[in-house]
Amino acid sequence: KLKLYKVARIVCFHDDILPKHNPELAVRRPDGSVWKTRNGDMWVDPYNKKVWDYIMSIAEKAAEYGFDEIQFDYVRYPTEGDTSLCRYSAVHNRENAEKNLVNFFKYARSRLSKYNVKISADVFGLTTSSDMGIGQNLKMISESVDYVYPMMYPSHYYSGEYNLADPDSEPYKVLNRGLKQAMNMTGFNYYKI
Repeated sequence: KLKLYKVARIVCFHDDILPKHNPELAVRRPDGSVWKTRNGDMWVDPYNKKVWDYIMSIAEKAAEYGFDEIQFDYVRYPTEGDTSLCRYSAVHNRENAEKNLVNFFKYARSRLSKYNVKISADVFGLTTSSDMGIGQNLKMISESVDYVYPMMYPSHYYSGEYNLADPDSEPYKVLNRGLKQAMNMTGFNYYKI
């Protein structure tokens, strides 16, 4: 019998399907219409507890199917497009955004506790040095989950990041420097990276 460790990746707040059927759960524009990215993608409101319950129903189903880890992805706020037009169901600022995402992970832990699964978070690679204004505070998230996966794709770094002219051509240095920053940021919880 194979002993596989099974991970269920669940995309959370970047969702094109739920807003089509329930536009009241979407990130909205000032005029009340559904906000969309430059490419026409939609997001659900990360502050809306009905959205959380929808995501948890999927996570619980994955746990029932025997997955060992529930990996939450796109647990953040939109970045692509005119985000100044984004309207949420709660006051949106840096402090509220960070607390809300941590509360989401705490809620996930409470909902999934009976399944004996690990909980993890995918985060932007640059969160190893900054929250990027998307609510992903690496220190706070590392205190709330079992594992954190910074998605440190060298192709996603701008010229000059980590003092590198072309980060994409130096993947070792990108990962090395980013993970050192993650160690400084997360302290005791670094082992979760």
